Amino acid sequence: AGIVFLLHFGAFHVLSCAWRAAGVDAKPLMNWPLLSQSVSEFWSRRWNLAFRDITHRFLFRPFAARWGGRAGLAAVFVFSGVVHDLVISLPAGAGYGLPTLYFVIDRTAPTVTGRSENAVLTSERRR
Repeated sequence: AGIVFLLHFGAFHVLSCAWRAAGVDAKPLMNWPLLSQSVSEFWSRRWNLAFRDITHRFLFRPFAARWGGRAGLAAVFVFSGVVHDLVISLPAGAGYGLPTLYFVIDRTAPTVTGRSENAVLTSERRR
């Protein structure tokens, strides 16, 4: 966990600063996640923005266009869980399915709060 924390909040940020100093538009990976006002804001606007942008383009939009915003969100969270299983559980040789379970459970938080999910879906319609 320490290495991942160091990469996400240290090395990747420094790398982004270096690229920007060289004139490349390399936005920071994180956008002050501790300032999030909701679970939806955390995942959609503050945490791992590169992953968010990729999954938004290739998963959320196609699923949302065909089956609605809730299906788009579910697809992104399930995919994220599978990716985390591949990079955590597989190398560790244990805990298979737990990262996916975490993301599936975490996906339900906006549904339970209702207002947060609606805010995300409404902001996505404006884009």
